[in-house]
Amino acid sequence: MLDNLLIYQYRLILLICPLSALLVVIQSADFLSKWQTVKQSINGQFHKSGIPTVKKLLVSSPILINYRQFQLIRVIGSLVVTMALKPSSVFIGFFIFLVIYSAFYLYLILIMDVKKKQLRMKLPYCLKSIVYLCYIYPVANALSKAIDYIPEEFVGSLQEFVYAIDQHPSSFQPYQNFIQPFAKQMPSLNMYMRILYRMAQSGGSEADHLLSSINQSISDEINLVRLQKNKNINNMIQYLGLIPVGLVTFMLGYLLIFVSGKI
Repeated sequence: MLDNLLIYQYRLILLICPLSALLVVIQSADFLSKWQTVKQSINGQFHKSGIPTVKKLLVSSPILINYRQFQLIRVIGSLVVTMALKPSSVFIGFFIFLVIYSAFYLYLILIMDVKKKQLRMKLPYCLKSIVYLCYIYPVANALSKAIDYIPEEFVGSLQEFVYAIDQHPSSFQPYQNFIQPFAKQMPSLNMYMRILYRMAQSGGSEADHLLSSINQSISDEINLVRLQKNKNINNMIQYLGLIPVGLVTFMLGYLLIFVSGKI
């Protein structure tokens, strides 16, 4: 027992020493100045290739921590898990550390992907509320009143949209600013906003015709969202049906191992 404890402590020291030395090197001013140049180059390549950085992912995620806090949790969590697994060598321990460290980034990617899908499914309902109100009120007033009816994910963007329209009522820029965060979720949003801008500037007898065309298109979008939700539910039911099969397989396997051990 004592020998195992000494071996484990020896492995722990071998794992921590290189990491401690690395932290000492990082603290040097010369290394930091060079690292900033390399970091900017890497971030530039990330932006060009479309790969989001950790800071960008944190801004768009619901996690309420800053970049430094996330990195601290990331390092400490990776160290704790690595030590708990008791790697047989320093190289295996370092490899496990890198895998756990990278898993935090993949977790942010997963959260961002889930958030994009949720926005994609809720955006047509947000536009539907705006269109209904446009039948009753002028466009600017309809957008202001829609704040009370749309999903909370869009409230902040719509408030900024309404304020910008009040400041620049004849400009398309407020509409363009509202489009940008959601353009990838709904490519047709640009067309809808251009029609609303046209209605806000001209109004007239063609407003009902324009609203009817938007309303029908958004209804089609909502139908697609409903079909996707039904598909997801059906897929989930199919996966849930595999749980009893897995449990039975596990129990049979356990019984076979147990009986073979008795024999």
